[in-house]
Amino acid sequence: AWPVTAFAESPAGSQESQRQIHSVSADDIMTDADAFFRIYLDPNPALSTVTDWPIVIQILALGGNIIDAGVIADRLNKALPVDEQPAFAHLKEMVDECSRPLGIQAPLLFVENSPEVNAYVTRLREPHLLIVTSSLYRLYKDRPKEMKFIIGHELGHLKCNHIRCHLVGEALMEFATGPRRTFRWKEDLVAHLLVGQLLSWYRQSEMSADRAGLVCIGGDLKTAHSALNRLLHGTDEDIDPRIAAQEQIAFEKEPFVRIVRKLRSLRSTHPFVMDRCLALEEWTTTGSYQALLDRDSGQPDEQWLVIDKIHVKGLPDSDTGFRTASDPIITVILGDKTFHSGIFSNNNNPSLKDLQWKTRFSPNMKIIIEVRDHDSASGNDFIGACCIPVRTMTSATKTTIDLRRDVKERSTETKLPEVTIEYHVETARG
Repeated sequence: AWPVTAFAESPAGSQESQRQIHSVSADDIMTDADAFFRIYLDPNPALSTVTDWPIVIQILALGGNIIDAGVIADRLNKALPVDEQPAFAHLKEMVDECSRPLGIQAPLLFVENSPEVNAYVTRLREPHLLIVTSSLYRLYKDRPKEMKFIIGHELGHLKCNHIRCHLVGEALMEFATGPRRTFRWKEDLVAHLLVGQLLSWYRQSEMSADRAGLVCIGGDLKTAHSALNRLLHGTDEDIDPRIAAQEQIAFEKEPFVRIVRKLRSLRSTHPFVMDRCLALEEWTTTGSYQALLDRDSGQPDEQWLVIDKIHVKGLPDSDTGFRTASDPIITVILGDKTFHSGIFSNNNNPSLKDLQWKTRFSPNMKIIIEVRDHDSASGNDFIGACCIPVRTMTSATKTTIDLRRDVKERSTETKLPEVTIEYHVETARG
């Protein structure tokens, strides 16, 4: 059941939480699944194997300039740049205000004549482009705070670097579902298997962007819910999101409705509005938003996340046929830093001690670990990966988690390798 909270009692609805947060990182707003999955779509990360796929190589070979040239030419044919237009100065001001707490360069603003209620960001290189359709502008024109949530949502995609990942994902979707002159079984099979995971990540990226929108309106959860519900009813009327949620819950209780709704959600690039409202409410009521406020108003002590030990247990044997155990390599991503172990020769239970791998700490950051089997002949083989959310603490923390074979959900394998990691957050006071 979808919990309907009285907005006045919600932490994000309080006067304190509606103070403007001055600075957020991508880790602050990205869902765990978004951060984990994005590694496998971003063309540049050290861990990604998707860059070896022929379709991705073709995309990257084109070069960002050529891709951006097509984007700009297309926008000039369909939309009007309005950054310097006095009539849209209020909209430009919203873009600038949302860009500041997200720490990004403000995108160039375009308005596109379209019956579709939509806004989106595009262009690989800065300055990016923010396109607002005329229908969306008319719908939210007299509701500036709801409009600001929508703009903040789109800028959240920029903060989380979703544009480049969306480009790769869309190309893979087209590769998997488009007409083929020849059948290349390996590439086609892998691409088709990934479609479901791509759609799952698309939905997670939208939820991350919703968090950015909430930050940009000072945590006003009721306004965020109203803005999202307006995408459904498309009128000038102001509805009560709580009543809307209760009515949708009632319909879900009818026979087979929930099952059909779930099946249809699996084929969608966006979560259903009710699910988005729920995700935002969970993010605020679990204290994550309040943690950003506390950090923003507290002393600027420098904090570091430090990895002390990593132990991997129960890796599968190598499939080369020349030895029984794997030759694992352990890679760890901490924010914008990547650390690699050496090669553990013939070892299915590798351990790393006294590491002191560290990076600047921010609340809600994630530790992402990947293990590969070294193969000098054909490239290192993927064994598994895991994502560990980190919360603020000062004492040492020890966590054990399965090493997953996929990035969408738990693997169907009954026995998975385990990763045990010890880490701590240390504070250097001024």
